[in-house]
Amino acid sequence: MEQQGKVMPKGCLRLGKRSILEESISRLLAEGIERIVIVTGHLKEQFEPLEDRYPQTVQLVHNPHFADSGTMYSLYCARHHIDADFLLLEADIVYERRALATCLKSPDDNVVVLAGFSNTHDECFVETRNGRLVGISKDRRSLGSEVTGEMIGICKISHALFSVMLDTADDRFRETRHLDYEMDWLVSAARHVFISCLVIEDLMWCEIDDQAHLIYALNEVYPGVRQRDLDTDECDGQRVQSDLSKFKTIGFFDERDIIVRHIIDLFTTVNEHKIRACIMFGTLLGKLRHDDFIPWNDNVDIVIFDFGAFLEHCVPDLERQGYTIEPDVRGGKRMGCHIFREDGAKVPGKPRLRFPWIGIWEHEAGEDGLVVLPPEDIRYRLEDFLPLGEANFLGIPVGVPHDPTAILNTYFDSETWMEFCQLPHRDHRNGGKLTGFSDDKFKVQTVLDYLAAEAEPLPQRGGPGMMLEDPDRWKFPALAKPESDGAFCYHIQRRISVWFSVRLARHIGPNAATGLDLIFGVAAAALVLMGYWLWGVVLIQMFGIFSCVDGEIARIRGRASRIGDFLDTLTDRVTEVLLVAAIAISLCGRVDPVSALSAGLALLGAVFMLTTSSEKFRSAWQMGYPKRKLERLFSLFCAGSEGRLLILSLGLVVGDLTENSSIMLWLLWGLAGAVSLNFLVRIGLVCRHFKDGERPGS
Repeated sequence: MEQQGKVMPKGCLRLGKRSILEESISRLLAEGIERIVIVTGHLKEQFEPLEDRYPQTVQLVHNPHFADSGTMYSLYCARHHIDADFLLLEADIVYERRALATCLKSPDDNVVVLAGFSNTHDECFVETRNGRLVGISKDRRSLGSEVTGEMIGICKISHALFSVMLDTADDRFRETRHLDYEMDWLVSAARHVFISCLVIEDLMWCEIDDQAHLIYALNEVYPGVRQRDLDTDECDGQRVQSDLSKFKTIGFFDERDIIVRHIIDLFTTVNEHKIRACIMFGTLLGKLRHDDFIPWNDNVDIVIFDFGAFLEHCVPDLERQGYTIEPDVRGGKRMGCHIFREDGAKVPGKPRLRFPWIGIWEHEAGEDGLVVLPPEDIRYRLEDFLPLGEANFLGIPVGVPHDPTAILNTYFDSETWMEFCQLPHRDHRNGGKLTGFSDDKFKVQTVLDYLAAEAEPLPQRGGPGMMLEDPDRWKFPALAKPESDGAFCYHIQRRISVWFSVRLARHIGPNAATGLDLIFGVAAAALVLMGYWLWGVVLIQMFGIFSCVDGEIARIRGRASRIGDFLDTLTDRVTEVLLVAAIAISLCGRVDPVSALSAGLALLGAVFMLTTSSEKFRSAWQMGYPKRKLERLFSLFCAGSEGRLLILSLGLVVGDLTENSSIMLWLLWGLAGAVSLNFLVRIGLVCRHFKDGERPGS
């Protein structure tokens, strides 16, 4: 480059708004390259702005012997920064972006990109045999007959090949540093390692070695490259847009609420029987990456570690709840099972299966102690699974592997699963058939942004996954919580509350329903305090019904949340305190005030101890206390707030109609005693069924 080369490195020359090297950086970034090492030589300070402009991407390494060394020594200077396969590019080339894309998409580990013959009289010819590198020379006559193209200065080098190249580097550099990676190393290595040569016949490119090359690049090559890159970007944009649209075709959609109910029922059942179970594969990834289902995933995977006990104890319970358990047998070997309800959607090609279903995986332990989940052949460390942990997933306490990050790193054989994703491989709604979608990787945020922009308004819906067009699907007991509802709540209030929930879910969220619940509770306490006991009873029962409505709306809309759970519990506790206080104060004008206040305080104290035990149980075991299962007698009248409020309501009605307020006083004392006894029994039951710090399912 004569005088111009003395004041500016060739890579810093500008053909457009940016330098040649920065144009190359831009192309690399567009292809998903995240780390770029640049080896500098002459006038190294002119490269330093790139490191400042791309602080997380570009790293500069200086070749102190740039004046008396070749390209291999520059590559050698970067050896401590190379720990994986890499692309190797010359800094002074102008080229189309598709050269990078072609190189990266090649399945071969080692690739040399070639262009068609340019007749520029400065070619670096490449001889191949069946697509394999044989020789490289500027003298075509020194090569064999199968010269297929020109080397352009873009290669993909595996870390294994790079290690081979380094094996002899120190010895050879003692003789001279004037060695080039292509002719002095790649050709030699190609005798033992397969190095693929990819020819792009019509590739537009050039290398800038002198003034004539610069003029040629400026007037002919660079304008053509820019136009072709724009055309490629447009085609790529259309292809990417087409691929992104495919993310909308797979998912639970209107079945979201159904699969959430399936998960609730399954984990409630396995926890009750202390069966070890954890979410796995895409379900685990959804928890870690989205704290939800993956929007484009349509199956749930759960690993059961006590499969025999699961079949013996949990399957009968699930069948009583209306589920079908179908063994998953492949090649005569049991792999696990599918769990679904018969009222689900029929699956083409699988007449016995219904969508959505939960896939249960049965694990195997190899002689090496590693865990396999047939038919998958990936091997996991047992200590990454066990002991299981617990996490809140969609408002549901579920089992998770002990080290979920290690499990997913093993499954994907990569650590990029938080940032990148792929189109779904199978369509489970249609029997698990292959989708045929591309294996291209997408940035997760790009996909999420696309789905958010493409989201259609849901005029008949209150939230994702909710299907209100078919309210019959929410008939009792679809929204009930049999594991923790009291008898009165489960059999009476839930039958009424579901009517309100299905209709209100179109218009209000669960937290708004909790607000209505609080209004009913405060109004009921005010009426009781003023002596209107019968009207107070009406609002107490409305309060009880709406205590169910807020949670049911959350389940219908698939929007269970921690803040909703907190507000719901707080509303229940505040309202019960206000009602008991209102009854005690109201009694002061009808019976002995000291007795009335003492009875009220006794009941509040007992309720405080009992509810504290429930909340502490939930925080310790990450599940609702199963009072309906363990405290069948107490759940009829005092184990839950709905039972206590029912007894108080009956007392208010009888007391008001008979005008005998002492009935209400003795009822307060009796209920306080029953709740206290319930508290003592609960301590014993917890110690008996959950001793030694065991957690259900762990």
